[in-house]
Amino acid sequence: KLSDKQFYRPTFRMHLTNKEILDKLLSYSEDLRHHYNIYQLLLFHFQNKEPDKFFGLIEDNLKLVHPLFQTVFKNLS
Repeated sequence: KLSDKQFYRPTFRMHLTNKEILDKLLSYSEDLRHHYNIYQLLLFHFQNKEPDKFFGLIEDNLKLVHPLFQTVFKNLS
């Protein structure tokens, strides 16, 4: 869970929460948002010890992700 406490962020020149920063960064690229969501789902299934869902997600997204991720996914499967 991301903190909802605002801090001054010199990079953005305003007070923002961690969630607001994440939303702002993900708004710049649909590709980045897609990969972030896949990563979060993989992390969730890994932490909850759900190997079928974890590896199923990898298999379902193998051809849809960036080539660097494809290499990692192939090594995991």
